[in-house]
Order: sequence, then C-alpha cells, then structure tokens
Amino acid sequence: MTSSLVYLRPATVAFIRVAGARDVAADLAWAQMNAWIDATGLRGEFERGYGLMQVDHPDGRGDHYDACVELPPHIEISRHRNLKLQKMPGGAFARARHNGSHDGLNSVIGDLVEKWQSAASLQYDPQRPTIEIYLNDPIDVATERLRTDICLPVGAGASRQWRDHAA
Repeated sequence: MTSSLVYLRPATVAFIRVAGARDVAADLAWAQMNAWIDATGLRGEFERGYGLMQVDHPDGRGDHYDACVELPPHIEISRHRNLKLQKMPGGAFARARHNGSHDGLNSVIGDLVEKWQSAASLQYDPQRPTIEIYLNDPIDVATERLRTDICLPVGAGASRQWRDHAA
C-alpha cells in the first residue's frame, strides 16, 4: 500500500451521525445521507463525501460515524432538519488510497495503522477522527473504479495506542 503524509484543511460539513462500529454505522449513515441527497435532488452537487470515524472508547462502546458533505453555497442548512453542521478537523494525516469496493475499508484502515505505527516521530491522534474521503459517487461509478482516501490522524506524542484504533 502506498501512503503519504498530508495536511487536510478544516472544512464545515453537513453530516448525519450514527453510533456504533464503523462497518455497521457507516452503512447506516450513508444510507440516510444518500436518501436525503436523492430526496432533495442534490445528487451531483457535491464534489466528494467524507466519512468521519471517531473512536470514543477503546473497547468500541460509543464509537460514532458521520456521513458528511460540503454543502454548496446556495444550500441553507436551516431548511433541512435531518442534517447538522460541524467543523471537520484539519491537521496532519497519514493517507492511503483505496481503489474498489467500500467493503474493504476496514482492512485498509488496519493496514495503514500497521504501516504508520512504526514511524517513531508520529503517533495516532485520538482527538481527531479517521477521515474517509470518497472521491467519486458509487451511484455514478462502477464498484471497481471507486476511489477513497483513508486519512489517519497523526501527531507527535499522542497518548493512545495505535492498536486501540485499528479495531
């Protein structure tokens, strides 16, 4: 797997949150977000989607996943009660590109953790979520052509173990 260190800029995103482990919560959150996108006729208005996975507890209790989109300037959030706004955190991230089905993202995250845990100067930063950047829409693109960047938050001297995040 090819990976690199990148800086992501903070961004304001609209999101739908679902509590639980990534494999279940992501599917539910994106089902709700896609239903909202289709119901409002906004499919095609977004350049990319973002998945934010926050590990709230090392044992998996209370984790949550946010399905997010950057809203075009002409969309007013106050008109859509299902969505909330948040600031997607920026900073340093270890990034890897995944090509293909979104079903394989858990293993990509685990591989990225394995690769970057050996970097002596960087550690997993538990204060920020792992970010998935969906570079194309699965409605418009064949599964084998999907592209997703997995961005693992890193920093100097974080206190939590990498293994806690990989689960």
